[in-house]
Amino acid sequence: MPWIIVAQAVADRGPETVPALIAALQTFPVPAQEETSHWMKDESAKYYLMHALMQIGPAAVAAVPTLEAISNDRKAHRDIRWKANETLTNILRATSESDDGHGRQNTRPRHSSQPHTPPDHPRTPTEGTYPNDH
Repeated sequence: MPWIIVAQAVADRGPETVPALIAALQTFPVPAQEETSHWMKDESAKYYLMHALMQIGPAAVAAVPTLEAISNDRKAHRDIRWKANETLTNILRATSESDDGHGRQNTRPRHSSQPHTPPDHPRTPTEGTYPNDH
């Protein structure tokens, strides 16, 4: 069975799996131990654990310190550092989009097909984007 399917199945169980996923990630040494015979298997396992955390999203915010440690581990495989960064970015972006910083749910739409145009300054098609547009 491909491990990515297992990781997705764990993520589908939701936020209640976050503590177990973090605990599993923390069983691997930081820095990674390249000289062991199971180094690549360990790195692969970390990848799929992080995939599950990324799929869970903002509810996985407790994993941030562990993900930061993996992201900064120069002995970890480059794909693992990349996955840690991707997971961090996804969790933190989702967290900032879903919370207004005061514990309240943010009601702004997450994505818009059109850039925001302030009502007092309609934009013409020839104008550039505003500095705060994304």
